Amino acid sequence: MNIKVKRLIIITLICAGFLLFFKFRQTDSKTSSFGVKSIVSAPTNYPVKIETVNSNIRSRRVETLGFLAGTGPMLISEESESGAITNVYQFPSGKLITEVVLPNPKTPLLGSADYEMLAEQDYIRSASVDTNLVEIKEIFEEFTLAKKSQYFYSGIREAYVLMGKLYRLQDSELLISAQQDVVEKEIWSVSDPAERELKSKEVYNRVQEEKLKNWLETADAPNRFKQRMERLYGEFPKPIFQRLMSIEITAEPKELINP
Repeated sequence: MNIKVKRLIIITLICAGFLLFFKFRQTDSKTSSFGVKSIVSAPTNYPVKIETVNSNIRSRRVETLGFLAGTGPMLISEESESGAITNVYQFPSGKLITEVVLPNPKTPLLGSADYEMLAEQDYIRSASVDTNLVEIKEIFEEFTLAKKSQYFYSGIREAYVLMGKLYRLQDSELLISAQQDVVEKEIWSVSDPAERELKSKEVYNRVQEEKLKNWLETADAPNRFKQRMERLYGEFPKPIFQRLMSIEITAEPKELINP
């Protein structure tokens, strides 16, 4: 066996070891659907197991900004049949933050007749204000599976939510970047040099975590949308997705709530 082959085998074994290590560190938590009502955020030294969510996991996603799973900033998101979402954020410092997103009990689940009815009503109301919604509808009308589906307006609503969320995340990133002056003042407000150094590291880590969390959510949002489209229609063509991603929605969609 030559040296190149041996080297390739060693690299493969190391990569496999990283992946197995990460797998055993993952949390056994559950998740949710759109219609956020309450968010519980907890910094932890390990992923928190959420005992209160008892339903089957409907979908699971892992977003990472590192070269290998487990080596960089990461978001593990799980979504359950009950409509609860558990997001576990892992940062390079080793810090983990677990967020539990609970849905409004008055918001129907995606794929139900009530959701479709409210989505259609929301489209009629919102399209008069944000005309880009009309363009979203035109794209869905060219998507045969959606057009023939009983959940046509549900897909339009999900696209509307995605575009609105991406716009808000982009806005948040600009706000984080604009905090530089505030951050500098916070650091230099400490007179003692040693304490100032500690404060500088603390503030730097906090800002970096905010940025990384924002980037991870931006990466995860389109994938969650595609999962929900596949749940509605069985498949979701890439050309349709790409066309939708070119549309800008600046409005924040209102929550769908049963009367």
